[in-house]
Amino acid sequence: HGMTAALQALQTSSFDAGQAQGAQVALDLLSFGVVLLNREGEVLFANCMARGLSEARDGIALDRTLTAFDASANRALRAAVEQALAAPQSQVPVTTVVPREGGQRDLLALAFSLGDAGSATVPVVAVFVLDLEQRSQVPADVLAQLFGLTPTESEVANLLAQGRRSDEVAELLQVSATTVAFHIRNLLSKTHTRRQVDLVALLLAGPMSVRFRR
Repeated sequence: HGMTAALQALQTSSFDAGQAQGAQVALDLLSFGVVLLNREGEVLFANCMARGLSEARDGIALDRTLTAFDASANRALRAAVEQALAAPQSQVPVTTVVPREGGQRDLLALAFSLGDAGSATVPVVAVFVLDLEQRSQVPADVLAQLFGLTPTESEVANLLAQGRRSDEVAELLQVSATTVAFHIRNLLSKTHTRRQVDLVALLLAGPMSVRFRR
């Protein structure tokens, strides 16, 4: 809900400075990149995650426009943005893949049309940049509040959401496989999920979509 409200605020030409600042802070809390473009395809705003990727020269660059370092990916990204620019407001994104160096997983870019706009200062396309290597860790107290988890259960949940196997969780926590299985059963019960994959999907779609500052 915070992201939707932020995009709507930034898309409205009549909002005041306080509303704009609040919207930008909300977008900076997301664990994926958000880049807002005007009708010319020029960058009006980029959140903290998008700026971090650009500053690290990690797949994308932000200047006047949003570009990819890989030439082929850049053409595909430009085509995705142009397609979104030409589309009416839609919840269906135009997607493309942005390769990275160093053997990391590709970035995923999703371009959403925000609808027509008469001013070059109003965003009409939002590009979400997903880094599949970046999975934030949710503080134990947050998971405890959301699902009633114990600190150990929260630790197990975070490790599973980071892609760790059950045996790796046991090794990292220095406990037996039986103990990990016990914690996973408790996690499934408390989160009302039936399978470990559903538990991980719930965590990634919910609390882990937010960047928690330490």
